[in-house]
Amino acid sequence: MSQLKNLIYLDLGRNGLEEIPTFVQDLPKLRELGFQWNMQLKGVPAFLSNLRELTTLKLDADGLTDLPDFLNSLPKLTRITLGDNCKITQNAAKIRELRRRFPKISLDFNDEYDCPAN
Repeated sequence: MSQLKNLIYLDLGRNGLEEIPTFVQDLPKLRELGFQWNMQLKGVPAFLSNLRELTTLKLDADGLTDLPDFLNSLPKLTRITLGDNCKITQNAAKIRELRRRFPKISLDFNDEYDCPAN
C-alpha cells in the first residue's frame, strides 16, 4: 500500500483494526482517511502530522476519548468526524473543549446509533 504515492482517498473502516497502519504515513497526497468503526483504536498516531494534504479524517465509532493537539498542525485539515465515540459525543464539556482546541476544524459529533446509558 505504501507504494500508492498518488492515493488521495483511503477507507480502512470496519476492519477491526486497533491502530492506523504505518503505511499511511507514506501516502503524501492523501486527502481523506476513513477509519470509522474500528472500535478499539488505541490512539491517533503522530505520523499523521506528515499528511500535509489531509482535509478529512473520519474517526467515528473508534472508542476515542480525545484528540491529539498535533492535528492542528495539518494545514488543510478542515473536517473530523467523531460520531459514536460515546465518551466524547455524550459529554457536553468535552465537545466544548474540543471545539475550543480545534477552532479551524469542523468537528462532527453526530451519533448514528444511541450510545449505551452510563
